Amino acid sequence: MMSVRTDLLLAVLRDTIAATVNFIMLSTANQEVYDPAELHLGDSALVVDRAAHQIFQANLLAHPGTAKLDIVPTVVGEEHPYLPDDIRDGQLLVLLDPADGSNQWRCQRAGWCTAGIVVQRVGDGWRFVTAFSAAPDGRLFLLRDDGSVIIGSTHNAIMAPFRGPTPPNPTKEHIVAANAYKHQSRHLAAPVFDALGDEWFCLTFAGNPAVMNLLTYDTDAVFNPNPSSVWDTAALIIAAHTSAVVGSIDGQVWRPEELVALFGSRVDLDPATCQFVPPYVAAKNEELYRQVVSAITAGLASGS
Repeated sequence: MMSVRTDLLLAVLRDTIAATVNFIMLSTANQEVYDPAELHLGDSALVVDRAAHQIFQANLLAHPGTAKLDIVPTVVGEEHPYLPDDIRDGQLLVLLDPADGSNQWRCQRAGWCTAGIVVQRVGDGWRFVTAFSAAPDGRLFLLRDDGSVIIGSTHNAIMAPFRGPTPPNPTKEHIVAANAYKHQSRHLAAPVFDALGDEWFCLTFAGNPAVMNLLTYDTDAVFNPNPSSVWDTAALIIAAHTSAVVGSIDGQVWRPEELVALFGSRVDLDPATCQFVPPYVAAKNEELYRQVVSAITAGLASGS
């Protein structure tokens, strides 16, 4: 297995992500683009999604540091679910969701992010290398090869260690974000919201953008009642490497190495099987995690 120049890789990713985020922020391409028969692994197929994928790939290939890294020139993921058949042992592959939360972007230009993971080809399998997630307000998270998380800005090259998350919401109410704005999710999340009671405020968005808010803002917990693809959980992998608590909806806490082994080292672009990450809960601490898990259990038992 070839070694990876991780610091160089992170520098390349930082610049590539910044260009992608800036493009999305200025874009007005909110119309649908894909033919229904065309393979697409996301929910909404907008012009901005495809264009952002192309911007990411173009900036990645044009970066002077990329020539010193053995990166597969084709970026794959939600907008391009086609794996090249000539990947060599030791090469790096980027799995990308260029605009995770494009419906939020479409309606308010917020609540979205650019996220993904990088894996390395090892024989017939894959090895997790890093995860990244960047928000439109400039927050950028990268995972180093020693398991530490660094936070920076898409506006400059300054990066710093991040141990987070920030403390729980200082008011008496807690805040939970859930993937519940879609029809197929609402009936799963509604009884959980009811079970949480009056001391929880409930937001209906989740995924990478919500987990980033858990790490740096006052969102106390995030849960997704649906399975998801690995690029949808890049921020979740990052959060597991901080003091946040990440686990299944039935109360099984995932250690960072478990999360990487289970989900971060698998490449699956088949529409029938790509959503292999099970429903999850992330929280600022274990007490909040257990509260949400209990509410999920009660909500499911209610049969609502």
